[in-house]
Amino acid sequence: AVINEEEKEGKKTTYHLLVEGYGLAEVMGSPGVDGRNTTTNHIIEVEYTLGVEAARKMISSEISYIMKAYGIGIDSRHLLLLSDVMTFKGEVLGITRFGVSKMRESVLML
Repeated sequence: AVINEEEKEGKKTTYHLLVEGYGLAEVMGSPGVDGRNTTTNHIIEVEYTLGVEAARKMISSEISYIMKAYGIGIDSRHLLLLSDVMTFKGEVLGITRFGVSKMRESVLML
C-alpha cells in the first residue's frame, strides 16, 4: 500500500491510500475512511458492491480517463451509449465476442 499525504493551506490534511487487490466494501466500511470519496478501477467489484448503475458510471469515467491520457477526446454521449450497451441486461457485459454473443438482441431495439 502507498499513502500520500496532501496538505492544503487552511484546510485539513488528507491522505490518499493506493491499495492493490479486492475488498472495496471492506475499505469503504473501515473506520477513518470516507466511503463517499473511495474509488476503484475494478468495474466488476463496483457492480458487486454498489450495483450496475455505479458500474455503468465507472465504465464511462474509466474510458474517458484512459482516452484523455492519450490526448483523445470522445463526446461524453458516445461513452454513455457504450456504457449503456455494456450494462443494459442488468449486468456488465464485455464488448468482446463473448459479451456481445450474450446480448442476443440488436442494440437498435433498445
